[in-house]
Amino acid sequence: MMDIVIPSSGRHDRALTPSRLPPELAARAIMLVPHGEGAAYAGRWQNVMETPADLKGIAATRQWILDNMHDDKLLMLDDDLRFDVRRIHEPSKFLVATFEQVTALFVDIERQLSKYLHLSVTTREGGNRLGDEGRYFEVGRSLRALGYRRRELNALRVRFDRLPLMEDMDVTLQLLRLGHPNLIINYAVQGQGQSNAPGGCSQYRDQTLQARAAQGLAELHRPHVRLAQVETKGAWWAGVRTDVEVQWQQAFKEGELRAKGIEQKELF
Repeated sequence: MMDIVIPSSGRHDRALTPSRLPPELAARAIMLVPHGEGAAYAGRWQNVMETPADLKGIAATRQWILDNMHDDKLLMLDDDLRFDVRRIHEPSKFLVATFEQVTALFVDIERQLSKYLHLSVTTREGGNRLGDEGRYFEVGRSLRALGYRRRELNALRVRFDRLPLMEDMDVTLQLLRLGHPNLIINYAVQGQGQSNAPGGCSQYRDQTLQARAAQGLAELHRPHVRLAQVETKGAWWAGVRTDVEVQWQQAFKEGELRAKGIEQKELF
């Protein structure tokens, strides 16, 4: 059985992911919330669990999940997701997934985690450009719907809590550079209503912390990550923020070559 965990904070009335799961999956999912927020969430959602009082931030929360869940197979979901499927004859367009299709997707995630240490589901934004990639492809960014084989990540000493933000990118890069490709499920997509919506990481993420995380990711994963200045509007801060550009395929190539005994410095 695969553990399904939905970290959430400050969104007891806006955490929509459980309502978009079939009842049998919603009944299995654990809504993991900060210490002191359990009562607010319990009024709306089942299976609410609080983190320890001294645990702060999404990176530390993800690491706690990795260390403390029971099953080897683990799926972490953001708390504001919706799931769609590709149209058969127009794969660049989507239809809202039925409960039956969501169930089939989760069954597939659990099955694929027998083959891959880490996986994700294509994002709705940009997913229209991936309609020709087939039902699955390997090596790319994983976000919001994150599947792992928990015990092997721990055995490899892969950690989420090295950076305050961008922890999902850091873990993906750690695993790629160790030679473990991630699977991206591409016949379905997942999306969210608004990036940086109230609650969650937006309670403490500011431009300074964002820049520190981006710089940390670039330092940890040179030469596969470089800093970029991105102009944004709306949900993020108006103006320019420090972000990153990542060469996912290059990072995995390093892992493959390292497994053959070829050092990175000889190639990049």
